[in-house]
Amino acid sequence: MNELYKVKYYQLAMLKRQGYITDEEDKLSYFENFEQKGMFEEFVAANHVLNRRYISRYSGKNKYCYYVRSKVAKKDVDEMKEKVGTTKIIFLIFKDNITPVALQGLIDLTSKGYRFITFKFAELSFDLFRNDLVPLHVKLSKKKVRELISKSGISLDDIPRVMDQDPPIKRIDALPGDVIKICRKNRLHNSTVRETVAYRLVVYQPPEERANLAKKIII
Repeated sequence: MNELYKVKYYQLAMLKRQGYITDEEDKLSYFENFEQKGMFEEFVAANHVLNRRYISRYSGKNKYCYYVRSKVAKKDVDEMKEKVGTTKIIFLIFKDNITPVALQGLIDLTSKGYRFITFKFAELSFDLFRNDLVPLHVKLSKKKVRELISKSGISLDDIPRVMDQDPPIKRIDALPGDVIKICRKNRLHNSTVRETVAYRLVVYQPPEERANLAKKIII
């Protein structure tokens, strides 16, 4: 249960960074005073609702966070579809792996316009960007991409690829076709170069590939 408390807290932090409204939950004492004495007990006592719909501050688009506390089975996919209603962007957050039948259900829904961003609990129990070894990832606007192409003389085909299920890419919710600017600080004291910049083009990773990747994440 303590793991679930952390996952929910960092899920809120991630959505806030993406521009989604989380104010109602942020004001709750056990999130406002995260991990202070007695807060975990308050979280448990409150029986906090995990599955929620969130709205973007800027675009008004909906996103749904759906939790599965064990392995994702076909019944979980069916229940999720009923719960999310018309929302088509879904964060699927789960404890264990995805069964083959459930995976096929996700693939079928993807073909109907749903988009899933999947996280195991182990992935979402910390803030990835607080790690000094993880560089800053910034999603470029369409205008910035045009400027990059114009100034550098390259095309999108020349930009190295990164999967949309790469951990930092998932955290900023970048889509296939987006261009990401990656800024890495140089920690060598005798270097005159303070920062290196790289660019990556986000490409789609099919659900079957991400399921195989999730199996490799050790809890």
